[in-house]
Amino acid sequence: MASILLGTRVVSAAAGDSGWTLTTDGGEKLCADACVFTPPLPQSLDLLRAGGTILPSDALSDLQSIEYNPTITLRLLLSQPPAVPSPGAVMTPSSEVQFVCDNVQKGVGKEPTLTLHAQDDLSRSNFDLPEEDLLEKMKELAAPYIGSATVLRAHLHKWRYATPSSQHPLRCLLTYPVPSAGVDKHRLSPIVFAGDAFFHARVEGACLSGMAAAELVMKSLGVFPKM
Repeated sequence: MASILLGTRVVSAAAGDSGWTLTTDGGEKLCADACVFTPPLPQSLDLLRAGGTILPSDALSDLQSIEYNPTITLRLLLSQPPAVPSPGAVMTPSSEVQFVCDNVQKGVGKEPTLTLHAQDDLSRSNFDLPEEDLLEKMKELAAPYIGSATVLRAHLHKWRYATPSSQHPLRCLLTYPVPSAGVDKHRLSPIVFAGDAFFHARVEGACLSGMAAAELVMKSLGVFPKM
């Protein structure tokens, strides 16, 4: 029976002639006939590297060519609703702010909360600032939207691989690992890379990429959904 494991971190992915073995940070071994990787590509490649898995040079080159923009995010719990106009979100309100949102107006929270994403250039140039300095800088950006409210709590988060700055031309990429010594290449299991770095970005692109990946996996395993 298929399982969905929540709160489980995979630390390596190893390929063998009996399929894939994924190892969690708790030491659990998970076996699979195929793998679909949807994290940012640098993180996916790190998992394969940790498992001693080698990809064909052309596939590896394609995946390594995709670059990402970082995003710094600030979330503020306020004493009263923030000064964000209806419908509760503003895209690119300034050269330094990428997105600002009133969580209650947007229906993603019940307490007055402001969420702000910094622009790519600002995120990149300030990514490694000490957290205290970065928090103050982000609060300055948020000041026009805080209005007369008092900040009750602040949470800072940094996404190193927030959005791809380029896309792979395919919806997803299926490949097979390079066989290690003594492993029959004809018994190796497929791996598919998918997500918003493929063909079209954002949520829609990631969704379509995932659907394409599922179809490729079923075809490669000779499994077809019942109609």
